[in-house]
Amino acid sequence: MCGICGFTGPRDDVLLDGMTDIMAHRGPNDRGVFICDDVSLGHRRLSIIDLSGGRQPIFNEDGSVCIVYNGEIYNHLGLRRELEQKGHRFRTKSDTEVIVHLYEEMGSRCVERLNGMFAFGIWDGRKKRLFLARDRLGIKPLYYAETGGRFLFASEIKSLLQFSGIRRQISYQALDQVLTFSCVSGRETIFQGIYRLEPGHVLTYEEEKPKVRRYWRYRPEADYRKKEEDFVEEILYLLEDAVKIRLMSEVPLGATLSGGLDSSAVVAFMSKALDKPVRTFSVGFNEADDELPYAKIVADRFRTEHSEYIVRYDEIDEILPEIVWHLEDPIPTGAIIPTYFYSKAIKGDTTVTLIGEGSDELFAGYKRFKYMSPLFSPIPNRIKNYAYLSNIGSLSQRLKNALLTPDLRKEIDTLSTLDHYHAYFQNGVNRLDSSLAFDLERVLPEYHLMRIDKLTMCHSIEARVPFLDYRLVELAATIPSKFKIKRFNEKHILRKCLDRTLPEVIVNRKKRGLNTPIHSWFDKGLDRLVRVLLSEKSVKDRGLFNVHGIDYLMKNRRHPIFGRQYSFHILKLLYIELWHSVFIDNTEKYLHCPRNESNQPRIYP
Repeated sequence: MCGICGFTGPRDDVLLDGMTDIMAHRGPNDRGVFICDDVSLGHRRLSIIDLSGGRQPIFNEDGSVCIVYNGEIYNHLGLRRELEQKGHRFRTKSDTEVIVHLYEEMGSRCVERLNGMFAFGIWDGRKKRLFLARDRLGIKPLYYAETGGRFLFASEIKSLLQFSGIRRQISYQALDQVLTFSCVSGRETIFQGIYRLEPGHVLTYEEEKPKVRRYWRYRPEADYRKKEEDFVEEILYLLEDAVKIRLMSEVPLGATLSGGLDSSAVVAFMSKALDKPVRTFSVGFNEADDELPYAKIVADRFRTEHSEYIVRYDEIDEILPEIVWHLEDPIPTGAIIPTYFYSKAIKGDTTVTLIGEGSDELFAGYKRFKYMSPLFSPIPNRIKNYAYLSNIGSLSQRLKNALLTPDLRKEIDTLSTLDHYHAYFQNGVNRLDSSLAFDLERVLPEYHLMRIDKLTMCHSIEARVPFLDYRLVELAATIPSKFKIKRFNEKHILRKCLDRTLPEVIVNRKKRGLNTPIHSWFDKGLDRLVRVLLSEKSVKDRGLFNVHGIDYLMKNRRHPIFGRQYSFHILKLLYIELWHSVFIDNTEKYLHCPRNESNQPRIYP
């Protein structure tokens, strides 16, 4: 796992150093650059495979093709054998070099053969072409910008902000996406003029023109010829193999264990594949409804080497600015805090961790999917849409109007934002499959996966996601809705797959997720930050939100029905204000600056 960056145009060593070193947390083990008259490439390495020989950039035999790469290719050994039979000569044992030679053979179609998580940039010196690619599901990030006569790309936005030609300015339309979907998805980011390469896309920059092409998408097409038992057998085979191939590592490896169905399944198949105890790690809040007891049941069942960590309330307000700095796009979810502390806690014990993310989007694990199932077919679609969007933390239009200033409401086209959602229900596919497609393509990458990537990588931890093996994703797209939700039970078919593998109490548990105790955080930690950033003076000075709307949420955050929802809305506004403070105002009083290799304070962009 690594950080990559680069730009076209005249040589600028200071810029390349800044772009590369600002991501030192993504790759503390090594730094490499490539510079020629047309392009400059930078790389920070977290060594996982071929520790001694996998330094980047890596070249083909004659040096005409160069790559900087972030990720893991799990089928690289099989691809290597094919390429060697075609005459390609390898200098390393790394998966990175496989991509170089595969690009020589297939050009931009090389991504179609890769099974893994990846974001990479290839410079083809013969064709004067820069080629960028991002994996099918968007597990790894990749951003780009074109300004000031340069085309720039990087694993993180803060790397791009090292270029003085990029203005730090908020996109109000992207802000509306945060308020509506709790993330910015698609091509846009919260920064005007900075874009993301979307999941399943490649970009070719040639003759000073970028061209983006989609090479993969999720296509729900139910196969009604198969029986439920057929799908169970195929899921089990692919899931076991997906876990097994993600165990390749030359550094310590473990698993995140929440006690839920998904992470427990990953641990079960890890235990089957390894000849030594799995190292498992869980996080809790020292609250009555913690999930730690369930994680302990699974750990005992599979005799893992288990560790538990408790999130400390008194650190939350101090560490939140650093979390926001690492996330870059506002991702307003309570899960960011345990993810950060979990990664911080396991650093030193393990470098690679397997997680259960992605299962809910494949097998309909969230409560909101029930509203879209045939069970609710008599209910009008507009009511189902409201229930679905509310469940992902969306602000209603009424509440949004109360919270936004009149000037900001004029800047935002809410209907355009909702078009991202409604477009998924225009193709004749049933509403449950359309909802799963929306979640998988719009919510999962930038809400869940970016949280995991950036808050594990900030502690130099690599997270692997077996459920998002593209073979398993494509299989899930063919499973009829009736096998995913059955008699109001979500993830029915996955539960059936695991009923003989996991303890009954785990298989039959309802979906919980990270049950973050937001009320306790406001009372014991976040209140100090709320008083500063959501004070009447601060809010009026910023000009984004209406003081009276915020006051309404604050007064009603303990409402017996809507209190938890209002608390999350307050948290969302807090993250946005804090993001603006960190990235636009650059007020150092909220920042804990990381340090570079010379131990000098790193100035934030």
